[in-house]
Amino acid sequence: MVGYYVLIGLAVCVALALAWSWWRTGAFGARAVPARYRNRGSQEAVWRDRYPGEAIAVAERVLQVVCDAFRFAAKDHFLVAPDDKVAEIYGAVYPRRGIWLLQFADEMELESLLMDLDREFGLHEFPLDKETSIARIVDAVLEHQSNT
Repeated sequence: MVGYYVLIGLAVCVALALAWSWWRTGAFGARAVPARYRNRGSQEAVWRDRYPGEAIAVAERVLQVVCDAFRFAAKDHFLVAPDDKVAEIYGAVYPRRGIWLLQFADEMELESLLMDLDREFGLHEFPLDKETSIARIVDAVLEHQSNT
């Protein structure tokens, strides 16, 4: 009989976790976009100014790949600006503050991003460093597409 109460308790905990995830992000299993990006609002106009015409479709696809790597909800892809750096997004997801100066295991977002860039766009061995912006990735994709 005690086992049933444990199972019911676990089911309630899972249901609450899923409800919390949905409430925070609007999608199950998604991570909330860090406040510094979420609070500034949509950057869609900036993206459309920087990548007019058909290039905006490539920029949107790159944004989706970045959001997928960081587990952000798909609807939040325009919260990231062209000049945002991948390392800064990573740092906002995994901040170091207080007594927790040690970095615990991440979800391999950067590795996932590199593999997705290779699979989606053919960017083999893309040089991802602390200065790499999202716009740099979009420019590399556009350049790669024009060369093939």
